[in-house]
Amino acid sequence: MRRARGMTLMEILMVVIALAVVAALAIPQFTGAMERSYERFAREQLELLYTAERVYLFENGTYCDPAVTPGCLNIDDPNAAAGNNNIPVTFTIALTGPPPGFTATATRGGGGGQNLVITNTGTITDNWP
Repeated sequence: MRRARGMTLMEILMVVIALAVVAALAIPQFTGAMERSYERFAREQLELLYTAERVYLFENGTYCDPAVTPGCLNIDDPNAAAGNNNIPVTFTIALTGPPPGFTATATRGGGGGQNLVITNTGTITDNWP
């Protein structure tokens, strides 16, 4: 009597199909979790920028423009933090006025127009689907 060795083609096919179904369910969940983490990082960094700008205002009577005075906020650069962690988000700060104010923007790289904006009032405008 001959003993069967190995697996049949049908068994291998069933395993491949099962793995494809699991991957089809898991990949969108992983992508969604990554997008939520990018948004959470952007929101936290904007809140940090808001706090740093408020402190600078109370100490100096005006808001800081990091493009004119680098390092004036005394915080780590959020663009460097994003780059070091491979997070596709960039941050910009622009002064507005009069009266003096600022706008800090976090933009998701790769297009799509996803961004978060915080103003000197502390209001965050969300355009992050």
